[in-house]
Amino acid sequence: MRAMLAVMIIGSLLPGVALADSGAPQALNALQEQAIQKAVKESLKDPESASFKGLLGGQGSNGTQTACGFVNAKNSFGGYEGFAPFHGLLVTYTTEDGATKVYGFSVVTIAGAGISAQSVYDWCIRDGINL
Repeated sequence: MRAMLAVMIIGSLLPGVALADSGAPQALNALQEQAIQKAVKESLKDPESASFKGLLGGQGSNGTQTACGFVNAKNSFGGYEGFAPFHGLLVTYTTEDGATKVYGFSVVTIAGAGISAQSVYDWCIRDGINL
């Protein structure tokens, strides 16, 4: 929770933070996708087995840049669980020369372990991302 709050605060204080247009999903660049995949993998039991699809960016109601997508990875028993939606916060900034830099991604939630896929979809839809 503290990490998520820190990401939100940092994102709101940095000048030049690149935010998506509210209500419109945005394609992500390679640096953003790498940050998202790295953070999501760190929350999995078998990070090396992870595969991703449908990564999109959006903007939260408080102005934070968010991202949603699907991840499939092996569980503790070694079987794939199927693609599960996830939602999180993405912090990037644009330098004076127009280059996009990524601070990181903070996973807010991944469907499974008591969190319904519909709950994750609702978070994404709220941020303009219709998975």
